[in-house]
Amino acid sequence: MPYPLPACRGKDAQGSAASLPCYYLTFDSTPDDYISLAGVALKRPFTVVMWVKRRVIGVNHGLIAGASVQNDFSITNSNVLSGRHAGDSSGWSTAITATTWMHLAYLVKSSTAVHQFFKDGVDVTGPGGAGVTNASAGTYIYIGRRSAGSSFDGQLAAVGIAPAELDIATLYAAGTFHRPLDPAVFTVACWNMRRESGAGTALTDEAATNHGTFKALGEPAWGGLMSAGGPAGWTD
Repeated sequence: MPYPLPACRGKDAQGSAASLPCYYLTFDSTPDDYISLAGVALKRPFTVVMWVKRRVIGVNHGLIAGASVQNDFSITNSNVLSGRHAGDSSGWSTAITATTWMHLAYLVKSSTAVHQFFKDGVDVTGPGGAGVTNASAGTYIYIGRRSAGSSFDGQLAAVGIAPAELDIATLYAAGTFHRPLDPAVFTVACWNMRRESGAGTALTDEAATNHGTFKALGEPAWGGLMSAGGPAGWTD
């Protein structure tokens, strides 16, 4: 069963104050902007969440992915959310054409083969993608890229991975996703983008050691403060 996020907010795993301001990152897709991860191995169940703002629609936007399309979460050129994990058949969402900030969530569930998708707290899982239940681990090595291409074009922020099925609708309604993610829940990885002070080429995982490395300085680029240019209602 999905469970809610606890209300407490203390300090993250490295002891930094939760009041530090969060930033977002800008990916321009040309050249291929992306963040490399050493390899995040995931098994069912898990939940991936993030804030997303596309610059364009009708193109492929990689969000988080492995070395091949056997493991990926992306927005396709058909403007649907697509997911594949450890060789499971892809699931997808209904069409999404927004180019404003939107909160996305991807659930890979343990009790069913269906991959579940949410936009702004609403279940937008499409009619297809029954898939198969695969107990194998899938390894994810990119943020902002799908396989060797399909790089993201726009802004990404507050990316987290929890080793459970979270109750996305309840959490969104409670305003949980309009503030920094809790590293005590997003224990696989918690990239709030607040420890880097909007500079440098490293992405800090506040929960564990799944730190990311930019392709190069400015690739992607630090875009600004979430409190200033992020989604409406955001509170650091």
